[in-house]
Amino acid sequence: NRIQWFDPAHEREAQEHRMMLEQLEEALRLQQFVLFYQPKVNLRSGAVVGMEALIRWQHPQRGLLAPAAFLSFIEGSELENRFGQFVLQTGIAQAADWLSQGIRLQVGINISASHLLQEDFAGQLTGLLQQWPALTPDQIELEILESTAIQDLAAARQALLRCQALGVRFALDDFGTGYSSLTYLRQLP
Repeated sequence: NRIQWFDPAHEREAQEHRMMLEQLEEALRLQQFVLFYQPKVNLRSGAVVGMEALIRWQHPQRGLLAPAAFLSFIEGSELENRFGQFVLQTGIAQAADWLSQGIRLQVGINISASHLLQEDFAGQLTGLLQQWPALTPDQIELEILESTAIQDLAAARQALLRCQALGVRFALDDFGTGYSSLTYLRQLP
């Protein structure tokens, strides 16, 4: 007593998505992802005041791939938090390395909503910061998408407060591209 539709195009898309997730998992295991750092410049003085960590995939056949080529595949998957942990750990390690060379820069690191809203995110962040004690937490700025920040406002607020207690800074990325009102955004610390 039911009808079931089969759409070959939809099935093909689902198979391609699964295959891409498998390739991404393998690439993460083989350490094919790298972070590039885009300078943040004070427009008045021209001084470089920080860097933003941007992930790239050094694909063995297709060359260097921008995030648009692969990040949409990991959204909502088990890989999303593993990628987030990789970016967070690598960005913090780079900030500490620059500091050891006498270069004190704030490093902006993009994080996803699901990664931020993990129950132990602040604990993981604490552990990473303790690995490099010379690095001060205010040298790390976690960037979250404006649209991400309001999906679960109460949980996001609590996660932000826990991380701010560590001394880590936050920024809204792509501000103005979402549909959030300033009333909602004012509730974020």
